[in-house]
Amino acid sequence: MTTSKIGTTVTKFLKLKQKISAQNKIVTDLKSEAAKMEIDIIKQLEKEKQQGTTVTLGSVKISETLHGNVKDKNKLLKYATTKDAMQLMSIQLSQAAYREMVEDGKKFSFIEPFHKKKLSVGIKRS
Repeated sequence: MTTSKIGTTVTKFLKLKQKISAQNKIVTDLKSEAAKMEIDIIKQLEKEKQQGTTVTLGSVKISETLHGNVKDKNKLLKYATTKDAMQLMSIQLSQAAYREMVEDGKKFSFIEPFHKKKLSVGIKRS
């Protein structure tokens, strides 16, 4: 690709990224408004002791799932290893910690390294 053709393609790409960014802001604002409305609807349904309701456009129903936040990862690790409960542990590596350990010369036979490539984009604000 010639430099001028690359420049033209990059300019088109950056204009498209600007359009996407503008649309994403609209979507973010709409999602924020919807989240507030969802909280209000749940409060109203709970106040009226209902699990859901149906209107012309559709229906809503309260659903609830149980989640946990780790307060002490050392206690969790000890529990998981001694009680055969490793299913509680996530296998996703911290990219930054892994990269730093590899840069320090550490080798891990049990981890397969891979590289992600992506284009870093900087758009000039007008």
